[in-house]
Amino acid sequence: GEVGSPESRALMLELLVRLDLLLDGLPASTRTAFLLAQLEGASYQEIAARLKVSTRTVGTYVATAMLQCMALLQE
Repeated sequence: GEVGSPESRALMLELLVRLDLLLDGLPASTRTAFLLAQLEGASYQEIAARLKVSTRTVGTYVATAMLQCMALLQE
């Protein structure tokens, strides 16, 4: 439908609620890494320093969260 239609707004709200629940269900480090990368545009190096883990671990965290998000979108 139309972008601003009540139906599309309702679907978007439902998706955001489900995404929020999904993020809440992730381990704290995974959620933090994902949000820093996606919302703040932080580099893996910056995230690694902040979480005191390797950049490889940050990559694993972000990939895990992305896979969960993709699975949510396919439901």
